[in-house]
Amino acid sequence: MKIVLVCAVGIGCLITGCGVESMLFSKIISLIYVLAAYLVVPNHSTAALRKISRNSMGIYLFHSPLIYLSFNFWPNISPWLMVLINFVGFGTIAYGMTELVRKLGLGIVIGE
Repeated sequence: MKIVLVCAVGIGCLITGCGVESMLFSKIISLIYVLAAYLVVPNHSTAALRKISRNSMGIYLFHSPLIYLSFNFWPNISPWLMVLINFVGFGTIAYGMTELVRKLGLGIVIGE
């Protein structure tokens, strides 16, 4: 049932028009799409998501300066490689830095 609803909404979103009626239709379809997405998304978390959630503020704080390093040292590399370096590489480093800050008792740095 949920898959059918999402597919129907997706098809409805492809319908376009130029009048006020189509704008209203578009808003209604968007609302239905958001509600359908809410129903489809699972209501549970995994151990990995809980670890990331626990460290999310530190990841956010430490990840940003690392991104600037990559853009400074590798300005002309492939976008896919840049995403891989920033998301996986520096995300992992930021996660480790957050854990280190917490173990050193400097939790105030990450808002704890």
